[in-house]
Amino acid sequence: MSNLCERLLEERKRLGFTQTDFGALGGVSKWTQLNYEKGANNPDLDYLVKVAAVGADILYILTGNHGATSLSSEEQSVLVSYRAIASAEQKAALVALMITMKASEHG
Repeated sequence: MSNLCERLLEERKRLGFTQTDFGALGGVSKWTQLNYEKGANNPDLDYLVKVAAVGADILYILTGNHGATSLSSEEQSVLVSYRAIASAEQKAALVALMITMKASEHG
């Protein structure tokens, strides 16, 4: 069973960040990030909000249970692109295409 510091390290690596970069995204130094990952200190709410904004699964980090935010970088890219589409009709067409593609895989 992993603990918070191990899950934080796992999430950082899953997202492909160095300790320096992930710490900066969370508003802390590399050394603070290192201490979080060693279990010497616990991250505060501000840090968690900031790393969640770059895709960290905060529910997983805190509880060990994956949340809806646990997306691969490819899935995150698709979601960001989808959200950037302004037209409701275009979004509906994209969803319909995905449903059709999924259905064609099953028969």
